[in-house]
Amino acid sequence: MQKTRHEIVDYLRENGSATVDELCSALGNLTSVTVRHHLDILQKEGLIDPPVPQRRAAPGRPKYVYELSRQADALYPSNLTPFTFFLLEELRFSMGPRQLEVLLDGIARRMAAEYRSDGEGLSLGQKLDQIVDHLNTQGYDAAWEPQQDSYSLVLNNCPYWAIARAQPGLCLFEKRYLGHLLGISPQLESTRANGADKCLARISNSPFEYVL
Repeated sequence: MQKTRHEIVDYLRENGSATVDELCSALGNLTSVTVRHHLDILQKEGLIDPPVPQRRAAPGRPKYVYELSRQADALYPSNLTPFTFFLLEELRFSMGPRQLEVLLDGIARRMAAEYRSDGEGLSLGQKLDQIVDHLNTQGYDAAWEPQQDSYSLVLNNCPYWAIARAQPGLCLFEKRYLGHLLGISPQLESTRANGADKCLARISNSPFEYVL
């Protein structure tokens, strides 16, 4: 990342938010035109949220406050992967496999509930178009293909791969998550955790049903 933009990101991370004037002062009295130029680039890259007006006690032109987006978190080191791995290990030992399945299904259900679909009255293929777009925002690199009597959902990437390769139980979570998104229980035909180069889910028009 270009040096000035890196400094802007660091400042926003340390201070939470800033106006253009505050950034100009913090970065060695750069001009507002220069700072706005770098802010525009960072916003286009998805690292900064759209600015919001700052409340003013006196009348006048509003100043705008800039903050980092959640996407910017990926720029900094994270210890989330080993934490999640050991958390799942502890849960498996303390709860047992069956209760862990119930827990993972609950998480899958909650995550799927965050997905807002306008797919009322759409065919399954049209719903898959929307769901694939949603999955790709989460790093799945997904695509779907029609088959003779079903659909294939291809997941070229696993966002949980760093954990799933040592915790194959996460494949069950992925199946449940896809099922809650689709409203149809998919069949996982291959997974990266079992040695395949991608995950493949087969989807038919059978009713969505889980037996917990």
